Order: sequence, then C-alpha cells, then structure tokens
Amino acid sequence: MWMNLLINLAPVIFGLMRMAENTVTQPKSGPEKKNLVMGIIRAIVNVSTGGQKEAWTQIESVAGLIIDLVTPFMFPKVIVAT
Repeated sequence: MWMNLLINLAPVIFGLMRMAENTVTQPKSGPEKKNLVMGIIRAIVNVSTGGQKEAWTQIESVAGLIIDLVTPFMFPKVIVAT
C-alpha cells in the first residue's frame, strides 16, 4: 500500500520541489526547502491514510532520498568558467 502511495506522490514531490525552489530564495536554503516539501508530503500522507503513523514511517526515508537524488538534476548549478 505505501509503495503505491509513494509512486502516486512522486509527481507531487517534484511539483513541491519546484514550488519550494521558487518560494524560498535565500542562499543555502536547501535544508529549509526540503523540510517544507517533507512537511507537505507528511500532511498529504496523513490525510490519505487516515493518519496511520506506520505509513509515514515507511514513506519518510524514501521520500527524503528521492528529494536528495533528484535535486541535482532538477536544479543544477550553473558553473561559469573564468
């Protein structure tokens, strides 16, 4: 069950990552952005599962890993050669 929920959440996670990137504009705010996205995902999971703590426990680490792995591809840093 939780894996299906996570698969369905993947596009939502990517959209939330874009929203966080556009909303939180301070330099070096990656952890703040991740916390924002994870908080919203947690709320979605709680509503979707009726607040089953086990569902969030199983999804939390995988969702965090997805964010960590996808971030460099979604938001690559531009390196300017001098």
